[in-house]
Amino acid sequence: MSTPQHVSNEIAYDLLQDHLELILNMIERPMSRDELIRRVGSSRVASRLEDCGLIRATNEGMQAASSTFQQVRQEGMVAFLERYVLPSLASDPAGEATLLVNRYLMLGSQRRLSMLRGPVQTFFERLSEATDEPLQGGSARMSILVVGSSRVHADVAPDERSLRHLRSASELRAAMATRDQAVVSQFDCLADLNRASNCRRLIDQFLSSFDATEIEPDRADYHLTVASHWRMEFDRGAMQ
Repeated sequence: MSTPQHVSNEIAYDLLQDHLELILNMIERPMSRDELIRRVGSSRVASRLEDCGLIRATNEGMQAASSTFQQVRQEGMVAFLERYVLPSLASDPAGEATLLVNRYLMLGSQRRLSMLRGPVQTFFERLSEATDEPLQGGSARMSILVVGSSRVHADVAPDERSLRHLRSASELRAAMATRDQAVVSQFDCLADLNRASNCRRLIDQFLSSFDATEIEPDRADYHLTVASHWRMEFDRGAMQ
């Protein structure tokens, strides 16, 4: 099983945002250093990608350092929701390529504090296992976002819940005393139809594990957001 590459360093994070599509394509198709330099525009950028551990040299050429990447910075997740998830839901009402779920939960203090190292970490490990199968046919980037916050906003309009709780979760994660009370993680991989379908199945299983704890917003002690977007054009019904 491939291990997700954790990206939290500021320089590595910026490089990943600028070149993620290229890096994901390098998972399946290594390229020469000369081609890499042409694609990123300079040898300096190519070297920084390698120095930050996002790519590595192999016998087959320059290749992505991992088949999956896990991000923990708020900025890219806000952009992910605003630029991809929310607009796509308008044109994809069936939720085949895009999913956004907001849940108000009653977890209790112990389970709230163990969300990141427990259910979320297990979920990401299973997603990583689902990307180990060889690609078949067309593929594109798939991103899966998990946000959990013990700072619950019950009076927020439905279309504002994701962004509001993402900001609250990021504030909690920023302080050492409250960082275990929140989850802010994004998983990125390259997916064909089979991988995307497997990831969606795992998302459904992850969400269903909280069915018994779902509760009215004004009684909740935790808010959970799960969003996913697969940037692939496909026939409607393909993932059913």
